[in-house]
Amino acid sequence: MSENHVTRKQLLIVAFVSGAAIMTIEIAAARLLAPYFGTSLLIWTNIIGVVLLALSAGYFFGGRIADRRPHVRLLFTLLVAAGAAGIAIPWVVRPIARFVTLDALLLQSGSFFIFIASFAVTLLLLAVPLCLLGMISPFIIKLYSIDQHRVGESSGTVFAVSTVGSIIGTFLPALFLIPTFGTNATITSAGVALLAVGCWGTLHSTATRTAALLLTLIASSFAGSAGIRATSATLYEGESLYHYIRVEQGTDGSRRLIFNEGLGFQSEFHPDRILTGNYFDYYSTLPIFFNSGRKLNVLILGLAGGTISRQLSHFYGDRLHIDGVEIDKKVIDIGYRFFDLGQKNLSVFNEDGTVYLMRSVKK
Repeated sequence: MSENHVTRKQLLIVAFVSGAAIMTIEIAAARLLAPYFGTSLLIWTNIIGVVLLALSAGYFFGGRIADRRPHVRLLFTLLVAAGAAGIAIPWVVRPIARFVTLDALLLQSGSFFIFIASFAVTLLLLAVPLCLLGMISPFIIKLYSIDQHRVGESSGTVFAVSTVGSIIGTFLPALFLIPTFGTNATITSAGVALLAVGCWGTLHSTATRTAALLLTLIASSFAGSAGIRATSATLYEGESLYHYIRVEQGTDGSRRLIFNEGLGFQSEFHPDRILTGNYFDYYSTLPIFFNSGRKLNVLILGLAGGTISRQLSHFYGDRLHIDGVEIDKKVIDIGYRFFDLGQKNLSVFNEDGTVYLMRSVKK
């Protein structure tokens, strides 16, 4: 590609890809931070705030640089740098989060510290790639309108195409990429797309472009399989539409189902006993207060791994019929695999609790 020439169609492709990458990184960042800080309003506030801060800085500096050096090669170099910074995000989040949070000691000190710690981690992760992406739009507008006087029309076209890319970058990760490939691979795919377009613009021969892209794909492919918070005690680690999920095994063979930041646990299983010594056990006393001599129907909203249903089935057997409702299909599968879910008197429903209550004939 010529140093001083690029077609408007090619510039619009750059606008589309950069717009998609911005939202892909933003959406995936929430899931990336969930294992360390959860998914509360505070976390989303920090993510959105940091993204806007980084983009505004990029717009400011990008506009100035574009006026001074409106070179095509510089535009594509920015894309390469943004892509490389994006690919690095999954690799650096764990050491950064551990350093900032002191392995969750701060997280137990209140919401203020969660807010400050998550802001610091988000800033360190996203500031560089999103500032670089923010610099792209002023460059594109400058190059797109360099041979014409209709700057308003040019900027409107660029922003429209970029926004369409952002729409794709909003829905595609949430509905397909993250549930199918995971958060790490989703962010990596955004970085690879930026690198591919950047290499296409900066490298001249087809062979060189192909070699660079292949090396990028090979190097970045490891990000998808990199553990998030797995330890030697982790039996399972994965993601669903709703949670980052871990199953941890204790030295006594017990298992715990943990969501997101892991300050609590949702289910517990002991291979050699039914009672856990935790709050789950109290639910086993409830049927005693309804000793009417007839079969009781029990509803559990938020079945998780089935600790409570397992205990009720053990102590009361056929005297109870249990309906367990769990919105997350992956959690149900984990329950069958690791927590002895599947008692004969248990019916499992994979749906939202509110929807179940609205349609159920059992009242």
